[in-house]
Amino acid sequence: LFLRAFGGGNPQIFTLIRKIDGKNILNFEGFLLDYDDKNESFIYRDINNKTTNIFDVKDNINYDLKIDNLILKSCSSKNIENDDCLNSYEISSEHVKIHKITKKEVVIKIGLEYKTIVLKNLE
Repeated sequence: LFLRAFGGGNPQIFTLIRKIDGKNILNFEGFLLDYDDKNESFIYRDINNKTTNIFDVKDNINYDLKIDNLILKSCSSKNIENDDCLNSYEISSEHVKIHKITKKEVVIKIGLEYKTIVLKNLE
């Protein structure tokens, strides 16, 4: 995974290249949020597509986490406790963590209060 950075806080340009043949597998502009070396996966925010994804490097599969529909324009720090509400700044490397990855589910902790998102049946 190669990245080009343009200063703190600005989106970075990422390119994932397969070492064996030099083929580009993934290109995006955004932020790397968390990674799991053991399971060869990482979570990233693609600012062009406005999606938050987990990429399984081993199997070359990209999953849209579908958490962006939780970001409501009406969210504020006053109502962040609402289960269906995340402020946009909560989707950053400080507030998105991979908790567990198995073949059947991915568990991600997200937000200031670390709401849990479970993705099942990823096979």
